[in-house]
Amino acid sequence: MKKKNKSFESILARAEKLFDRGNYLLAKKEFEKAGKIEKQNNITEKLKTCKKEIEKLKVKDLIKKARKYTKKKKLRNALECFEEAYKISKEDSICERIEALNKILSDSDIEKAARNAESAGQYLKAAELYEKAFASSKQDAHVLKRALCLVKAERYKDAISVFKDLKPSDSCSLYNYGFALAKVGQYYKCLKVWDDIAAKNNDFLEQKEIVMFTLADDIYGRFDNAGDFARLYKEGKYLLDLTGRQDLAELVEYCKYAWIKELWKDEQYETIWELVFDFPATAEPALIALYAKTCFKLAKKSRTHLSDLSMFWLTAVYNHELSGKFSSEAKERENIRQNLAQMAEALIKKKVGFGDEIAKTALTSWNIDKKLIKDIHALAGDREDTAHLICTPRFADLFGKSAQILRLIKKNKTFFENTEQYLMTGCYYSLAGQSLYHLEARQYEKAFDSLPKVIDGDEFATYGMLKVKFFYGLYCLEIGERQLKQCFDAVPALFDISSDYEKTLIEKAIKSYELDELNRYEEVLNIIHIKRPSKEIKDALSLVISRRAIAMYNKNLVNEKTLNIILQKALALNPKNEHARVSLDDTKVDLEIIALERAIGKHKMNKACKIVVESKSEKVRSCFFEFMEYSVKNLYKMDLEDEKKIFFLQDTYKWCAIVNKSHSILHDINGMLRSLE
Repeated sequence: MKKKNKSFESILARAEKLFDRGNYLLAKKEFEKAGKIEKQNNITEKLKTCKKEIEKLKVKDLIKKARKYTKKKKLRNALECFEEAYKISKEDSICERIEALNKILSDSDIEKAARNAESAGQYLKAAELYEKAFASSKQDAHVLKRALCLVKAERYKDAISVFKDLKPSDSCSLYNYGFALAKVGQYYKCLKVWDDIAAKNNDFLEQKEIVMFTLADDIYGRFDNAGDFARLYKEGKYLLDLTGRQDLAELVEYCKYAWIKELWKDEQYETIWELVFDFPATAEPALIALYAKTCFKLAKKSRTHLSDLSMFWLTAVYNHELSGKFSSEAKERENIRQNLAQMAEALIKKKVGFGDEIAKTALTSWNIDKKLIKDIHALAGDREDTAHLICTPRFADLFGKSAQILRLIKKNKTFFENTEQYLMTGCYYSLAGQSLYHLEARQYEKAFDSLPKVIDGDEFATYGMLKVKFFYGLYCLEIGERQLKQCFDAVPALFDISSDYEKTLIEKAIKSYELDELNRYEEVLNIIHIKRPSKEIKDALSLVISRRAIAMYNKNLVNEKTLNIILQKALALNPKNEHARVSLDDTKVDLEIIALERAIGKHKMNKACKIVVESKSEKVRSCFFEFMEYSVKNLYKMDLEDEKKIFFLQDTYKWCAIVNKSHSILHDINGMLRSLE
């Protein structure tokens, strides 16, 4: 019995040891041996645990194998491993992997079947199989293959439906998409799709040309049947731009205006504007009216079109042919013209009333254009050779009329009140016109930046350049920018045209008092003075120099000597500059007092007396005698012998007598001398 117990205990101990080490397979065998010898509950529990752990290890090993098979693309072997593992563990995660593999294998089988069907020429069947493959995989590649198979199966409408949703980008798909479109008569869409194909071999280009000819025939056919003008215009315009076929030009033009007529009924003014914005080389009166009416309708809805209103509206109401339809009576015709102009002006002013900045700029342009077109109308009159020139500057630029209008202005120079009025009118129709519009709207930086780079002696553009630079220069003076030379270097020529500009600059210079501001105005006036030293510029420069000198002195930036030099420079420019003269006199007195104090301090009394005698200032004399009186009064406080005091008083008497023989200090000194003798 002891032997049996000993054997049982050793087996159980070995089993426990193996169990603790995690060697459940061997531990299970030992526990089974021990269980045969003696039945114990704890052995049964340990056996259950060993079984579970062994199963876990087996599942783990199967999953490991399955992953290896998956990496090697041996999906069926992997599936077998996962299925065996699931039988043991019943884990949901393993079940999900089994389902995923089954799906992949199923998709693979479907895709393989689809490829086989496609290879066998069974395109419709292949398309159906690719559709099934996509339902499972959700991969666009399967949809694309389906579409290609539908094309091969001549199921073009179905193929187009698939391609439309897919939006392909590769050349093969784009070609087949376009091919399908052409087959169902959608030639325009076919060409639009084929436009995205980069590689273009000869065969493809030949096919494309055939489709273009077919589209042209189709357009003519639909046009004869009074078809959709919008579509006809778009397709015809596309083909015209693509091929340059001039036989299409008239048809496209007709369709455009037929479509515009339909759009006008539907109040689609934005679309109309997009259509007419592609301006032709010349504008017929009917077109001018269309531009004006469309722009007016849009301006009522949106502020963005306000800036164009004056360009088209004023041109339309002053157009000879259009205004001729207002009335046969000249007076009534003019009344209607003014009423129409006031209607558009009221629209702009209404927007301005809401504080709209765009509207304010538009009103500025309107006021300019209103004045200009009246002048051009007066110049051109109703003559057939010039009536077509009556238009606003921007309209003239748009339709190539600017050069003709400038010639008209030059021929009629005497019509204008003065040279500046003549130059200004011409400038708006010149290369510098846009800059002048910006200038009048106080958009100084835009005005300067938009100046033409090359003027080539154009008197109108030159005037515009001078005027813009002048006012941009004033703007720079105001905000402290340092671009003054490039702005004012050529400005003297502007002063020759009108002295008002010189007066404006001088007025602003005279109103300046701050040092930085005075610095800038002195720089500008110096630039102008070098080239055009007029009396007015000299006087203004003189005043600015003297003010600047005093401002610098007050800030301790210059001493009295430098101040004196600067003020003399100012007086040299304008001897009547009272500000400089008074300041100079004050400075001279200060300098004399400084020199006097320095001479006295160094005991150079003869020099001190000379300064006082030569000075015209009572202040200098007062300073001299104040010092002498102070010295005499303090004599009693000095510890000196009487002899030395007498000597000092005698010298002081002599110096005071040189300056003023009747000064009261002389009487005081005599009294002191008598008391000491």
